Amino acid sequence: MLVEIKPVTRIEGHLYAYIDIGEGGARVQLRAEGFRGFEKILIGRPIEEAPNIVPRICGVCPVAHHLASVKAVEAALGVEIPRASRMVREVMGLGGVAQSHLLQLGFLLYPDIEHGEEVRNIYSTQLFKMFIVLRKCVLRIVDISGGRHVHPFNAVPGGVLKLPLREDIDVMRTEAKNGLKILSELYGELRERIESFIESNTDVVYRRKSMAVLVGSKEIEFYDGMVKIIDDNNAELLFQPSRYMEFIVEEPIEYSYSKNVYITINGAKKIFRVGPLSRLTTLREIQHGVSGEFYKDFKAVLSKWPQHPLLYNLARLIEVAYCLEKIIEVLDELQNTPATPRAKTMVEEGEGIGIVEAPRGLLIHHYRCSGDGLITYANIITPTTMNIAAMEQDIKELVETLIERQLNNVEYIKKRVLYLIRSYDPCISCSTHTIHISPNSSS
Repeated sequence: MLVEIKPVTRIEGHLYAYIDIGEGGARVQLRAEGFRGFEKILIGRPIEEAPNIVPRICGVCPVAHHLASVKAVEAALGVEIPRASRMVREVMGLGGVAQSHLLQLGFLLYPDIEHGEEVRNIYSTQLFKMFIVLRKCVLRIVDISGGRHVHPFNAVPGGVLKLPLREDIDVMRTEAKNGLKILSELYGELRERIESFIESNTDVVYRRKSMAVLVGSKEIEFYDGMVKIIDDNNAELLFQPSRYMEFIVEEPIEYSYSKNVYITINGAKKIFRVGPLSRLTTLREIQHGVSGEFYKDFKAVLSKWPQHPLLYNLARLIEVAYCLEKIIEVLDELQNTPATPRAKTMVEEGEGIGIVEAPRGLLIHHYRCSGDGLITYANIITPTTMNIAAMEQDIKELVETLIERQLNNVEYIKKRVLYLIRSYDPCISCSTHTIHISPNSSS
């Protein structure tokens, strides 16, 4: 039996799912469509242009690409940025994560967690209208800190083009506080719906997977730090971003414009997950008041259904609260920080790697440039690319369990597969960076 989902709906980008179910089990292919090739576009360009080019990869998570790129450029040029500009970038990054999470929860996943309600009814509810107001609060923060919320431009090699004025800081702080107030009002209903959605889909026990996250001195680190891997046997590995090629490997997929990405530990190649579920699963506590309380709810649900992929949705809700509280904290500190927007940069031959936590997980930008400042090598590894293999494995386990229990109605299988894929919130436009696709792999 062949189950085809063409296309997978309510995600970013173009994805087809093919599940071939036979006596030997299910064979799953997630086919990312639409070659983009941004690494090739960057070759030969002045390296300082990269942070303004790469946000065009995606309109949903452009902030993360903007920040990872400028960090890679600065690493290549050996630049240390002023503290104030780093804080502006951190606010921008936190806002980018929050707005993306709210887009997924409010627009892409929401019909699933409402259990079959008519879509026209779902999007006319007071709950959804409050969701829109909440996201507007966050977008205003990114507008100010990034220059605009789609394809931001404020981060430049050496710092930022513009530090926010005192009145700008006040506006962002007010928007963050208003957003946190709205979220606190929405939280109970949203958590109840998401938990009910998870509970109605807990008839499958998913295999434990390795995880990779960025860690620093804070509870959740989005902008800077070291990479931490916890493998499926609970062994831990910590390394600097500059060493990522020793532990993270990419392989082309014959049927997709994306790639598969694995971690390698002691010669063993392993599937792994990134993103909000991995970030909160590897966390011990959140000390902020609102998000700290929300995190206790997450841990209670996690203890019942460890590593269940639908938990990504509850993790996003907690991270939105954390991002808003963290934005307020950073803005309070920024207000009393010396206003130096930018350090001097000199073009020279070099190599740099920038890693941030994008909404969907680890994002890696890696550049080399010549002595005249032109890019000679560019590699971008996105969170969705890292999650593809884990998604395929989860779909395989889901489908085989449903077939074993004789829940083999094709439409029901499709619905359950879509629930799972949307919970990962894949960004397919970000993942399509390879041209190694077999012309004979299409159905």
